[in-house]
Amino acid sequence: MAFILVFKSLGVMDRSNEIQRVRRSLEEGEEMVSKQKADRHDLDLDIQLERVQAEIRRREQRCKYDNYISLQRAELDKAVETKHSELAKRVRTEQIALLNKALTDQHATYAQKIEQERALSNDALQKVMFKCVHCSALFFYLG
Repeated sequence: MAFILVFKSLGVMDRSNEIQRVRRSLEEGEEMVSKQKADRHDLDLDIQLERVQAEIRRREQRCKYDNYISLQRAELDKAVETKHSELAKRVRTEQIALLNKALTDQHATYAQKIEQERALSNDALQKVMFKCVHCSALFFYLG
């Protein structure tokens, strides 16, 4: 009977040991689950951080491109303005030369017309003077 008691007490002990092992196993499982949840949460945070950093890098790159394009446009505008300024000076010089030539040509034309008119006036005056001289002589001769 002592043997049965020992066996029964061993069975109870085995059961309590088994319950403790099951309990430990459940606790270890819960710890693993909570650790995996924490790891999953950390992984989600790492992914979110990487996305934010990638967006920041993308925006910084876009800002660099925008600044580069702005500088290129400013240089291009300056070059175009310089070319336009040079072209305007050249056109202005050419226009002044053309206007001076036109004025000189017009002055020469008017001078030539004045000479022609003067020549015609002198011829008419000589004819009139000639007639007047003949008329005076005729009056003088008749008179």
